[in-house]
Amino acid sequence: MNTSDLPMGGLLQGLQERAKELICLYRVDEVLHNEEVSSDERLQQLVEAIPPGWQYPDLCEARVVLSGKVNETSGFSETPWCLSAPLTLRGEVVGSLDVVYLEEMAEEAEGPFLAEERKLLDTIAEQVSFHLTHEEITRAWETWESTLHLSEGDQAGKWKVILDFLERTDT
Repeated sequence: MNTSDLPMGGLLQGLQERAKELICLYRVDEVLHNEEVSSDERLQQLVEAIPPGWQYPDLCEARVVLSGKVNETSGFSETPWCLSAPLTLRGEVVGSLDVVYLEEMAEEAEGPFLAEERKLLDTIAEQVSFHLTHEEITRAWETWESTLHLSEGDQAGKWKVILDFLERTDT
């Protein structure tokens, strides 16, 4: 459908939804790059940042499951109206990002969810996955750097550190 075919109210509503999604993405980016809080606090802030980006934010709840640890919004509960995206690290699924509606809503592209909400969730999951990879590489680099300084005269120790770094970061 051409945007000129939409009534002005429908066009305005669509623009308002896209604006909410952009604000959500900006907030997720802020949360992921806030190094002043712990990883657990960051994940909790992440799930709190997600519902405002959805079509029905008052009925939306979010959860992140990462390596067996669960962070969720206070009203989260399992419902049939769930949208999920995998979190990956080095090509392996290490968790999921889930969004639910607490009540049945009108049928959209994917159950009660808009096609844009699927894209939004996938984008957020991709951002979180990139962040997890970045954290792992940073930790490996710091370990490598500190071990390298400890064994400056030991050539075998240097090679062990380099091989260990490569093993951690490149499967």
